[in-house]
Amino acid sequence: TPEKIAEKEVTLSYELIQRLMNMKNVSVYGEKTKKERNGTVSFNIKGLDSIECSQILNDEYKICTRGGWHCAYFAHKALGTHKTGAVRASFGFFNSKKDVLKLADAVFKISKSM
Repeated sequence: TPEKIAEKEVTLSYELIQRLMNMKNVSVYGEKTKKERNGTVSFNIKGLDSIECSQILNDEYKICTRGGWHCAYFAHKALGTHKTGAVRASFGFFNSKKDVLKLADAVFKISKSM
């Protein structure tokens, strides 16, 4: 059902947020409570452009994300990310906790190198 799909997406995004929030040099944007979540997580690694970060995730870890302003420059201006954009990870029905762990591990490794 659509409700089950949404629940899974929220659970995965919330799991990622909990992991990213505990990482030095990583900023997470948007609502951080599970109640107000959706399947999308936006973040940045300090000192790294969002598009470059997304490219590293793709090239070195085979993880597809999107870096940039996501057709929402004024939203980024409100968040304070108008100069760098943000990395966006989106979860769907066919993702699993394994995908969350892989992304969190990759972000951790990248953030340690900054």
